[in-house]
Amino acid sequence: MFDYGLLNIGSIVLGLIALAIPTYCLINKKHENSIVLSSISYAACAISLCFQIFYNYNLVKRED
Repeated sequence: MFDYGLLNIGSIVLGLIALAIPTYCLINKKHENSIVLSSISYAACAISLCFQIFYNYNLVKRED
């Protein structure tokens, strides 16, 4: 059985990744891979939000 508590941990990790990548780009100020890094940041943010939606859906389904 899938442990839905892992969705919260995954959401936190992906949220931190989504915040760390733009911070790295601002500090480093190199614009070589900016499109790739911003795409990774957007994807991490989107997956993090999906994890939260799935977790909340699980709570609604269990009527918790």
